[in-house]
Formats: sequence, structure tokens, C-alpha cells
Amino acid sequence: AAATLRERYGVSSIAVFGTCYGGGRALEVASGWYPSETFMFDVDGVTLGPTPVEPLACVAWYPTRYDARALFGPDHKGSSLNYEGKERNVAIMAIFAGDDEIPGARPDDAQLLKELLDNDKRMKDRMVKVFPNQGHGFAHIGLGAAKNEAATGDDETDEFLREEFGGSGSYDVDGAD
Repeated sequence: AAATLRERYGVSSIAVFGTCYGGGRALEVASGWYPSETFMFDVDGVTLGPTPVEPLACVAWYPTRYDARALFGPDHKGSSLNYEGKERNVAIMAIFAGDDEIPGARPDDAQLLKELLDNDKRMKDRMVKVFPNQGHGFAHIGLGAAKNEAATGDDETDEFLREEFGGSGSYDVDGAD
């Protein structure tokens, strides 16, 4: 996909987004971590592969199955340089659910990730947000706590979306307009 974006459309950078398992993979890409010593070879380990498109930003919703200490912080195992030899500089936003119990996506995992991102020189910007009284997958229609169920008594999710993104869409699961 990166090669197609680069060759056909001249794209030199992208943003990566993932939820759950995909959120963990998005964090890996943003950190410059690759499962082998080099990222220049195809899956066969012999054929020279396309150079990756470096993400400028990463959004990870309730990420799972990643090693935060290996990816971020002063002792990270990710790359400090991109494939062109320039300093890696990425913005990361990670969203967590306050009642999540899945390893990697729990509130204590959010705190660890925040501490590591705060101490990682590769970060252009970072934000880690935990939504209280929400379970894993809460951003999907029908999985979040209903309005007025939050302990704070306000709709923190809508407020966050309004402040960060200028608003949120409106969905009606039972009816149609």
C-alpha cells in the first residue's frame, strides 16, 4: 500500500489509525519498530521491498498486543531515524476506556504509554485520553455507556470530539433520517 501511494500519488507521509489489535500495530509503525532487523526486505527476507511511508501521525483507539516500553521512551527499540536518515518526528493520540480489562488497553497501560511518550524525543505531539465509565470498543455504535450514565454527569465523549475535531457525527441506530 505504501509503495502504491508513493508511486501513483506522490505521497511521502501518511497518518496511521487503528483500533484494538490494529491500534497496537499503528503504535508499532509510528515508533519505527519492525519485526526484523531491517524494513527493506519483503516477506521472503530476500527480495528488496519498498521503502515505507513514514507516518506523521498515529491515532490508536484502545490498543492491544504491543510492548510500550520497547516502542517508546528513552530506551525504545524503535528507530530514531526514518528510512531517509532523518530524525523521526511523529504525533500520537491514544484513546483508552476507563473500564477496559484487556492487556494493553487498560487505564494503567494508558498511564505507562503517556509516561513513555512524554520522555520520547521522537514525539512531535502526544495525547493520551482515558474515558471513564467506558468499556473496550466504546466508540463503536451501541457499545458505549448511554448518555447521562457517566459518573461526571456530562457527555465527555462528545465534548472531547467537539474540542479536538470540531464535532461528531450523529447516529440513530433504531430509526433513519
